[in-house]
Amino acid sequence: MKVHGCLALVPLLTYIAAGDPLQTPLNRPEQFPRAYTTWAILGPFPTGMREQDFGADPLEPYGGIHNLTFSTYSRYPSELVDGGSVGWQLLETQGTTVGPLEFPSTRWSWNQLTAGWSINQYQAWAVTTFTLDEPAAFRVQFYSIGDFYVDHIKYSGDWYNYQTTAHVVRLAAGEHTIRVRVVNEIRIFGGSVPPKSTFQYMWEPIPDDIPAVAIEQQLNIPDIADGRFTGDLCSIGVQNVLKEQAIQVTAISIVHKDSDVEITATLQRQSAMNIIMPGQIRQIPFCIHADELIPAKTPTLLGVIVTVTFNGEDHQLHRAVFPVEHKNIEQEAFRITFEDPDGSVQYAMVKAPKELSFEPSTPPPILVALHGAGVTTSWPWWTNALSRSEKAWTVFPTGRTSWGYDWHGASMINVFQAVDELVRQVPQILSHKGAIVTGDPDKLVYIGHSNGGQGAWYLGTHYPDKAIAIFAAAGYTKIQDYVSYGNWLSVSHSDPWLRGVLESSIAEYNNDLHASNLAGIPIHALVGGDDDNVPPLHTRKYGRLANEYAHNPEFVKISEYAAHGHWWDNILDNEEFQSFVEEHVEHPRGLMDGLDYFTLTVINPSGTGSKGGITVEELLTPYHLGRINVKVEREGNETTLSLKTSNIKRFKFANDALQNFNGVTIHVDNQDGVWRNNVDGYSQDVVIEQNEESKQWKMKSGLFNSIEHPHGPLHRIYETVAPLTILVPSDSNFLYQSALQISHDWNLYGNGDAVILHAAEIEELPDSNLIFLGGPEQNNMTAQFLASCVSDIYISSNEIKRHMAIVIAGIDGSGFSSAAQLLPKRTGMVVSDWVVTGPHMKWKGIGGIQAAGYFNNDWKAFGYF
Repeated sequence: MKVHGCLALVPLLTYIAAGDPLQTPLNRPEQFPRAYTTWAILGPFPTGMREQDFGADPLEPYGGIHNLTFSTYSRYPSELVDGGSVGWQLLETQGTTVGPLEFPSTRWSWNQLTAGWSINQYQAWAVTTFTLDEPAAFRVQFYSIGDFYVDHIKYSGDWYNYQTTAHVVRLAAGEHTIRVRVVNEIRIFGGSVPPKSTFQYMWEPIPDDIPAVAIEQQLNIPDIADGRFTGDLCSIGVQNVLKEQAIQVTAISIVHKDSDVEITATLQRQSAMNIIMPGQIRQIPFCIHADELIPAKTPTLLGVIVTVTFNGEDHQLHRAVFPVEHKNIEQEAFRITFEDPDGSVQYAMVKAPKELSFEPSTPPPILVALHGAGVTTSWPWWTNALSRSEKAWTVFPTGRTSWGYDWHGASMINVFQAVDELVRQVPQILSHKGAIVTGDPDKLVYIGHSNGGQGAWYLGTHYPDKAIAIFAAAGYTKIQDYVSYGNWLSVSHSDPWLRGVLESSIAEYNNDLHASNLAGIPIHALVGGDDDNVPPLHTRKYGRLANEYAHNPEFVKISEYAAHGHWWDNILDNEEFQSFVEEHVEHPRGLMDGLDYFTLTVINPSGTGSKGGITVEELLTPYHLGRINVKVEREGNETTLSLKTSNIKRFKFANDALQNFNGVTIHVDNQDGVWRNNVDGYSQDVVIEQNEESKQWKMKSGLFNSIEHPHGPLHRIYETVAPLTILVPSDSNFLYQSALQISHDWNLYGNGDAVILHAAEIEELPDSNLIFLGGPEQNNMTAQFLASCVSDIYISSNEIKRHMAIVIAGIDGSGFSSAAQLLPKRTGMVVSDWVVTGPHMKWKGIGGIQAAGYFNNDWKAFGYF
């Protein structure tokens, strides 16, 4: 087996720990779910923002929640409460909602006075027991929490209450215990005092006669405009609920009663690619077609019927219904669907300008509107928050889900894919109106509110050459500034050097660190003076930093509206907004405008675009700060670019940028004339690299890999081309359960698709990002991969294959579980290229990590040992 350039990220996570003993039932259990349920609550305990996946449970020194039983006498230390200790309390609930949890001995406002609102991000445990008279299978999910246990098996909860996924849970007759880890996450639930923590759950029996479930909440179908679908690509989520057999989706059909028009559906890929493993949820793409114009009726209800096959027999699933909206494109935003790079079907809303452009010589810029956290892109109140531009199309990306990845990583890729699909698809969709041109995908106005405001700043600092302007409303600077990481339990147990290594893994998303890249971009920032969600301090900080790098105290215009909060009706539809946007649509800035002197700042070249035509392709030391200071001097028709670098190994000048100059000379680090444009008609990018021994800079020529070295922490595994592939040994139910959780989390939080493969059943690695479960002694594909990937990497002259792979391993089951939970499923997880954990992580969080770090340009590990 050959591995073609797939080694881009191979962190090996290891954990050393003993197994967990069994739990004694709390009390006499009954059938579950019940009309009335008694939960035993233990808490509150401190916790940090996004710390829970590192363990960091203060009950672990006393045996952990699996060893603790309800007692009216037991007390456990917690600095959050008066007296310094907490005990169990009972909470009687009705139905499937638990809470609000109340802790009267905690003075939340008092604690917050000195420690800020992040101190109120507490954790607690909720425990209940029940009994089953006979074996049964259920679809189960808990909402507004991060994880829960049914007996000793851990499952991922649905933090954001998406209600799009469930776990298949099979239980024997007898007694069972549910343990729910409750965390009052400030970013999700707000900073109310006292906190009002509540969670809900679904506990749905699975009938014996169904092999799968079509998930209506995961249906994605384009709108209808002028009687035509605004695209043909659709998808539906399907979950296999069988115990042991894989199923195959072999057909999809459409039924409806709203007209006589025949609407048909065909699978978008071969049935062999639609295999769903037991318990797994997969996105199944299909194409839709109407044989004639569809009469206007809002909405048109489409029933989608999925046929699955196993054991040679076909089974039709219960139909899922989707209300397709009819849209007037001259007044309303409409939905287009498209395939993201990972192969999943996503959507974006797009809004036409007041004046459609037909075959213009210069396509207009495009407005990119980024929503806030928890906002569904298709909601009319969001798409109507921006009026139609005079000449520019507006695209409203999803970021893949309503929370997404804070417009980073896979969400950022989704933004640019949505822009490209606007340019590609809309002229085809509206071809009956003429030869429409939508806009230039390299000239964008970044617009956003709240988390989307942060996203606008992020895109501006990381892809500045695409930005002709930025309008950011109520955006925070970075996740660590929004809800402080300062109250992590791990801080009391960990080496500061280790924390620095781990925190570097999310430094590429620190917008403030990249503020130098904003030079030359027109920026208008807006915030409510009384915003208690994202306080004005964030916007003011952005303004100060950008002004400092521009050496102009009035470079950024900030409008601070007194007595206004986080949102008001015309926050993105006022005279200031419209005049700013229309001015820059009509007169977009040039690439080098205002760039006589600027600094390009980079932490991760793989996630940063060009500034002034310069792209950093490789750092001398990955994940250390890299900078290029650029001085532009013009004399007549000649231009001199003098560069001063720090931690830069290779960079590129784009040919498009060089065409702005009649003649150009490039000096680098006092080395004169590294490159001169003295060849007429020169039309290539210029790549310049430093020799690490001589320290001399030289232009690269001939065939070379001009794509930056694909470094980056574990979260980059989701920036995949083709579905994420999880490789698991066929003889381990334990590792298979982990594969299900990884697939579930990618589907839930990233609306992504994953393939689970038994390693023994494949001969060659798929062409996608890979996750290997189990070390070489457990997984034969892991053994082959680690043995061959270093020696067999090569770059073909015809194609460059670059993928990322992660190996997750442990010396026992408990160790593997702790390693697997470090795979970042949400933003803000500080996990580097590789991590080795120890036996105390459940208690000490990152203080239980023994080593962590990155790979250098020769794939040698460095960091904290």
